Amino acid sequence: MVQGTGIAQTEVDRLLKVSEVARLLYLHPNTVRQWCDRGLLKFYRLGTRGDRRFLRQDVLTLIQVGKDK
Repeated sequence: MVQGTGIAQTEVDRLLKVSEVARLLYLHPNTVRQWCDRGLLKFYRLGTRGDRRFLRQDVLTLIQVGKDK
């Protein structure tokens, strides 16, 4: 487990960056950040700068929820 994140190190190695999530969702990176701030997209803060990282499964779940509406 990576301290403070609740996820295993192997998962951390596969986390997506803001730009990668933006490409998957066809959004601007700033929109991804806004969705995070609003609680629409789950993310983890990593490193001393507190960079946002995303589990691929969380992004895919968001896509699926959007399709179901």
